[in-house]
Amino acid sequence: MEKILWNEKDFTIEYLKTSITINSYIGCNLGCEYCILSSLEFPEKAMKIYDEASVVEQLLIHKYFTRDLTPISVNNKSDPLLPEVKQSTFRIFKILEQEKLKNPIYLISKMELSRKDIEFLDSLELNIYVFYSFSGLGDNLEKVTFDYQERRIQKLKAAHRIKKIHYWRPLIVGQNDDEETIKRMIDIVAPIFDASIVSGLRVNEKVNSKFQELKIDVPFNDYTKKHKYVEKNVFERINQLRNIYYPNYLLFRHTSCLTSYWQNKPDFLHNDRKPTNCIVFNCPNTVNCSNRKKPDVKIIAENLNKIGRQNNYVIKNDHIMFEGAMSQEDLSYLNINLGFKALSEKKELTVSESVIEVD
Repeated sequence: MEKILWNEKDFTIEYLKTSITINSYIGCNLGCEYCILSSLEFPEKAMKIYDEASVVEQLLIHKYFTRDLTPISVNNKSDPLLPEVKQSTFRIFKILEQEKLKNPIYLISKMELSRKDIEFLDSLELNIYVFYSFSGLGDNLEKVTFDYQERRIQKLKAAHRIKKIHYWRPLIVGQNDDEETIKRMIDIVAPIFDASIVSGLRVNEKVNSKFQELKIDVPFNDYTKKHKYVEKNVFERINQLRNIYYPNYLLFRHTSCLTSYWQNKPDFLHNDRKPTNCIVFNCPNTVNCSNRKKPDVKIIAENLNKIGRQNNYVIKNDHIMFEGAMSQEDLSYLNINLGFKALSEKKELTVSESVIEVD
């Protein structure tokens, strides 16, 4: 099929901070009030924008893609398990398997996997990470109820090969950060999931307006416009309860931390540059991150050439500073391919961020 643009923008492929996302569909009808992608004004009914074979073909020749290295997320401009999207998502997985890729492949959803779905994913010769978003928020903020979430999670007990990750997000002050809700959550997820990633709420103008309508106060400032925010004492509360009741259950602050831990490598987004990211949940990957090495200038030159950049740079103790402007996609590519933090004096936004970050 011919590629369909949305508001004259191509959303079939985009390198986010953690993964390169490939999309045959956009749009979602789950209606979560906190969704930062609502700013993109995708259709409420999921809409197909490209065929699966072409989506994968586009990925394989893309300048930002590195075989067996770059994490890939599938249909995250929708929910990949929506009824009208799921078969397309699974077709993409089969094509990726035919390509014999070893890259981490992310499936991030609030929807249910049936036993047949789990058997299918378990059967694939792929490195699949299934992320279940489950935050414990009320039905005033998301349509997917707590009871439904709990029921769908139980089915994951049948999974044996796929990696099972609980996305504990967003944590919102006064909504799902109390001790009772946290304890109930960890009682549900710890016996089933391999780990949880704990994260907060990112707030732009549109999300802030929705929360104002709901009469819920959320932090809205220059930091939360760009980053997910959680109060420090909430992390401490979660860590304390984990240590008491499930001391061997893994908690991480970032997706890249978890992915790198399972790959036995330093965190490719270098979150260890801020020691609090390592300390807050006693990250088990600190030894790998502490052994990070500065890249050779030849490797830097090869990677700059691949993405068509010629920026001058300075190698510092814990990052490389590139002169002038680079896109977020450039920097994401360099982070993982150089194994070292890449920053630039100016940053060009991705197709999504150019809309999301507008004040």
